[in-house]
Amino acid sequence: MASVFSSICQMNLVTPPQPCSGRRTHRVEFQFSDNSRRQMFVCGRHAANVACIERALLACGEFPQRAELIAISTQELTPIAFPSVQLAVASAK
Repeated sequence: MASVFSSICQMNLVTPPQPCSGRRTHRVEFQFSDNSRRQMFVCGRHAANVACIERALLACGEFPQRAELIAISTQELTPIAFPSVQLAVASAK
């Protein structure tokens, strides 16, 4: 599955086709009736059109067989701050 996850933003899934930034700013999680989950990290444009991601994953055979898709959730990722790094730089000055 890693190949699909790393290339989903390189596939032009948006209609009409538009350039993609490729910055992974959102997490999309698919939940299935067999209690399995699949998650991927995508750009904001693809996160806004989850149906395109779903179609691409179905076409690639990435969803579990004999399980129904029951939920999809999208979460925007927030940048992680590293205050200890900033403190080390400040004390070095």
